[in-house]
Formats: sequence, structure tokens, C-alpha cells
Amino acid sequence: MKKKFILSVGFGVLWLTLSIWLSIPWIQSAAEFLPPAYVWAVVTGVAFLPGYLMSAMFFSNLLHRRVREYPKTDEDTTVILCAHNEEESIAGTIQALLCQNYGGRICILAVDNVSTDGTKARIQAMARLAPQNRPVRYLYCGQPGKANALNLGLSRVRTRHFLTVDADTWLEKNAVQRIMNHITAARRGCVAGNLFVQKKAPCRQAEGFCGFEKNAYSAVYSRAMRAATRALL
Repeated sequence: MKKKFILSVGFGVLWLTLSIWLSIPWIQSAAEFLPPAYVWAVVTGVAFLPGYLMSAMFFSNLLHRRVREYPKTDEDTTVILCAHNEEESIAGTIQALLCQNYGGRICILAVDNVSTDGTKARIQAMARLAPQNRPVRYLYCGQPGKANALNLGLSRVRTRHFLTVDADTWLEKNAVQRIMNHITAARRGCVAGNLFVQKKAPCRQAEGFCGFEKNAYSAVYSRAMRAATRALL
């Protein structure tokens, strides 16, 4: 990672140097009509700096080696599901987690954040239908705010890795498997994903590929990231 960063920055500097050298005649011509300092400032802000950043990013992507498939894992994991008045959508969200194609145990922590509708009843109903390797645990957070609900869920996590999912988000059936494969094999501290809106449905469905990390549908954190997460909240 450090080597790739140094190389991408180095190539970016070379690109910047070449750009400046090629633009000197034009800058000198423009400086005959405008103050030289003004010309250099404008060209640097409009062309040189963005050009350097884009070239460094381009070379970084060029040097990045993507792995098509990671070795499968069946390590136990936990999903934190924070909900506030999600009576209409939370059953579908939990059902998507129960139907995951994952060999390991998935513990689902459903945190009720002072809901005033039937969210609790829906969670408890789904908990009664959950198999042993997909236990659903109801938690109540009496302090309003998603940060408080998330912190309560974090305090109950007992696995090495965990995921956070919104109560109106349905995971694609292979999502957890692909996330866990990625984070365990690549040793990532955190994996973030994109959401896609499902047509004609009240919920968002997570599927496809993620731009930041491949096949990530939610957020996954290692145990080492928990303290940083709490600090940010």
C-alpha cells in the first residue's frame, strides 16, 4: 500500500512537471496582458492542481490489483439493525438477513430506538421464526438518536466483525458472504457499500458492486475500529 502510494504520487508529480513545462510559453504570453502572479494563480487553481490530483488518482487505480474472488469464510458475524418507527419495512429487512447464503452464524441485533408504532412486535415476531444460526435479539434504546442506538448495539457485539444495516434496507442474498470474504481475506478495517433503490417497494435494496470496495452492501468494521466509531459518534 505504501509503495503504491509513493509511486502514484511520483507519477502525479511527473505529470505536473510536464504540464507546467508545456504551459510556460502560453503563461508568458498571457502575462504580457495580465499580472504574472495572477496568471500563475489562476492556471494553478484551474489546471495544475486538479490535473495533479486526477493524475495521481489515475495512476493509483492503474496500480491497484483487484481480486475477482476471495476465499470463502464461515466466520461468525453480527448485524446491528437500528430502527425507529419502521413497522412497515423491518420485517422484510430481517427476512433478507435470515435468508442470507452464508455458512457462518449471523447474530441479528435489532435495536428499537423509542419507536411508537408496532416495530417491537414485528421484531419479536421475526425472532420467533429465526433459525438457530440466525438468532434475532430485540434491544430497546430509550435515548433518541441513531448514534445512541448504534452504541447500544456495539456494546452487545461478541464477534470479531460486525455489520450495520438500516431498517429499510434489504441485503442481496449473497451480500454477507461477499462482505465477509472481502474483509477477512483482504484484512480491511472497514468496508462501505452503495445502495440501489428497488422499484415499486418501500425499501431500498442493496445489490450489485460497490465503488469503494467490491461487493460491499453495508458497513463492516473490525474490532479495532469500534473505539474510533464511538469517538466519531
